[in-house]
Amino acid sequence: MAKDKLADLAHHEAAHAVVAVALDVPLDKVTIALSEDVAGSTSYPPPMFVDDPDSTPGSRDNLARGMVTVCYAGRPADRRRGCEEEYKYERDYAIAWGLLLDYVRVGGAGYVGDVVYESLSHVLRRKAESYVTAEWPKVEALARALLERKTMTWQEVRAVVEPDADRK
Repeated sequence: MAKDKLADLAHHEAAHAVVAVALDVPLDKVTIALSEDVAGSTSYPPPMFVDDPDSTPGSRDNLARGMVTVCYAGRPADRRRGCEEEYKYERDYAIAWGLLLDYVRVGGAGYVGDVVYESLSHVLRRKAESYVTAEWPKVEALARALLERKTMTWQEVRAVVEPDADRK
């Protein structure tokens, strides 16, 4: 992959990770290492932790909303770098939509209709965009680290994004 495309990919994945840190949504790893079907990825710890039986419905809902917001964070980074292309967001948006339908409850109800979920999706996309804009220096720092290391764990990501945080 060309150097500029790899830098774009690093910023895209870094944006996902920076928003995850801001919303306290734990990740397993972030990578820009190329695989057969994915150029880069941000993965959650297995098993899918929104399925934790000890979670309350409210905490599961909040976590799912955070995960959806993380899914939407790559596009604003691409827009900022001038490399926004519609096809690149199919996977991110499909994951976000699945999380919305499977885990997010509006007013404590189950499924409430696509119009409501589309409205919530719009709100969470704007939230992701706000975080990426506000935290752009952190996105750039993490992208530089990803370009050097290719794959980073959650602890390594947090060390770059929050270097002064107390890690117990």
